[in-house]
Amino acid sequence: PPPPEPDDSLKELCTASGVSDTTLHRKPHTVEYVDLFQCHQVEMRSLQYFRNLREVILIQLPRVDVIEGLEWCPLIERLWVSECNLRTIEGLDKCQKLRLLNLDSNRIARIQNLGACTALETLWINDNRLKTLDGVSEIKGLRTLWAARNSITAIGTALDRNTCLTSLNLADNGIGYFKEIHNLARVPSLRHLCFSEPHFGDNPVCNLCNYQTYVLYQLPHVDTLDTVALAEDSKQLAEATYIKKKMYYNMRIKTLKRNTTNVIRRATEALQGRVGQINLSFNVLLRQKRDVERLLDEHKWTAEHGRAAVGCLDDADAASARDDEFLEQLRVKAEALEEATMAKTAEVTRIDQQFTRLKERLLGISEQNVTRMIVELGTGGNIRLEDGKASDVWFTSCVDLLHSRFFHRDFLPLGVNGVKVHRVTRVHNRFLRNRFDQRMSHLMTTIPSLSVGASGGGAGGEGGRPGR
Repeated sequence: PPPPEPDDSLKELCTASGVSDTTLHRKPHTVEYVDLFQCHQVEMRSLQYFRNLREVILIQLPRVDVIEGLEWCPLIERLWVSECNLRTIEGLDKCQKLRLLNLDSNRIARIQNLGACTALETLWINDNRLKTLDGVSEIKGLRTLWAARNSITAIGTALDRNTCLTSLNLADNGIGYFKEIHNLARVPSLRHLCFSEPHFGDNPVCNLCNYQTYVLYQLPHVDTLDTVALAEDSKQLAEATYIKKKMYYNMRIKTLKRNTTNVIRRATEALQGRVGQINLSFNVLLRQKRDVERLLDEHKWTAEHGRAAVGCLDDADAASARDDEFLEQLRVKAEALEEATMAKTAEVTRIDQQFTRLKERLLGISEQNVTRMIVELGTGGNIRLEDGKASDVWFTSCVDLLHSRFFHRDFLPLGVNGVKVHRVTRVHNRFLRNRFDQRMSHLMTTIPSLSVGASGGGAGGEGGRPGR
């Protein structure tokens, strides 16, 4: 750009950085470093006059709400824009030599427009408004990512393409399930991982049972976890513990499947026995039916040929009249046999359908229980399902609640007189339970009237915690 006409922004920048008027007008290319703190007039566009900048540090500059002016600074390697008012990431397309970018404590809601920064290795974007890590995959050479104190609840596949990532800090976010840790197994280069960090705080997942065991088993290549170096003995112990748990659940799953197979086999044997008995009766009926049909065919043939031989004489009519009663009996028997065979066929079909429904139900129950065990194993026991019994207090409470919500007059046109509860299942979710306890604790702190009588059965008691 042409020699600048100093404005308030540029004047304050030069004063705070020690850049003289001579340097500004004659030798701006000699300025390689700018460090500004609490400069209330400075805007980023003033940086465009210093083309050889290598490092820029801007902290607590209230007028900096957009990244601009860096299209004239292609040599910049380190950029700090912290505690300003940035809302988006932009204006870095020409900064292809940028190696470190610090955007802490802004208002950024999305990681974007960093694909052109091919040399970027370190990104600090702590204390912003991120909800996902989408956009990080554009930074192919990224080695260090700090995204602590945001609103990230899931990792998903956002880091699958970051094959160079070695350090990741996601402390003080909303990650609450082990499945998100499992997603990091697809980043084999990862060596340093933080879900809990003293300067920021914890994720909800850190408060779950078996947290460290699960992380060490799923991510054996990690050297430090939550700023603590991991010994090889700890990894081996975690692996052994997880394998024992896995063997235990596999044994339970195999036992369940074996019992299901045995029940189905016994049901098949009972089916075959019953069908065999029906087939014996069915074969007898078929033989009798064929005999009756043969007699009818023979009598029909005899009657036809007899009339052909004697013509229309009165003797032929008399002979035919004598056989009417016998033919009627045969027809009645044939109809009865036909109905009996159809009944036996229908009975076999009905039994087969019942067996098929029974088998499908047994397999469905077995698959449901297997899924429960897999969920319990995959979550380290932090999520499990419990079927209640009539003797359980919470079972009775749920039944009473359901009955209290049923209004007979609403269902009277449908002919429904009531509801019957066959099963009640309680879901134990430690993550949701911790959230509930934290929320209740916060409400009781901010609203003192809620704490009255809390010691007599408040949110901390067993009855005050939700099962779901």
